[in-house]
This record gives sequence, C-alpha cells and structure tokens, in this order.
Amino acid sequence: EVLHHWTGLGYYARARNLHKAAKVIRDSYKGEFPQTLEAVMDLPGIGRSTAGAILSLALGQHHPILDGNVKRVLARFYMVEGWYVVKKVENQLWSLSEAVTPSGDV
Repeated sequence: EVLHHWTGLGYYARARNLHKAAKVIRDSYKGEFPQTLEAVMDLPGIGRSTAGAILSLALGQHHPILDGNVKRVLARFYMVEGWYVVKKVENQLWSLSEAVTPSGDV
C-alpha cells in the first residue's frame, strides 16, 4: 500500500526498507524503537547520519549527522579540499561534524 502512495517519487527502496525496519523492530525489539546508535544503524536502510538524526531529534541524544547540506557547510567553513564521496574527505567531515556537535541541549 505504501508503494502505491509513493508512486512517482522514486522512493521505492526507502518504502521497502521502512517496512523491513518495522519488522525488525517488532521482532527483535518487542516493538520498541532501539535506543543506541549501533542498534539503529543495524535497521535496514539506516546509515550513520540518519541514525544520528533520529536519535537526536526523537530521543534528545547528541549524535553528529553528515547529510549533503552539512557536508557543504563544513567543507566550505573549514576549507576542506576534495570530493565528499572520497573516503578520506568523508572521514575528515565526520571528524569535524563530531567536533562541532553540541554535547548538551541547544
């Protein structure tokens, strides 16, 4: 049913992963959303940045994120050279994101 409503958006893999993740939460976590970064990252379709965003916004935890916008801002502000998809550059951006993420509420 979700796939029908998402027709034309190009998010079919996301819809399938959302359904798979819901099953994992139901079966492995007794219907409760996982509370740790590692456990959230183990859900289908959720990477480090998405897991950090979910835990930060939903549970008030403090985790860095590194989406496209954050990459651009950090790269420009800290004059990071290179392409974002190069692992060395991505690792540098993750380090910067970790360094500037507040440890308390903002």
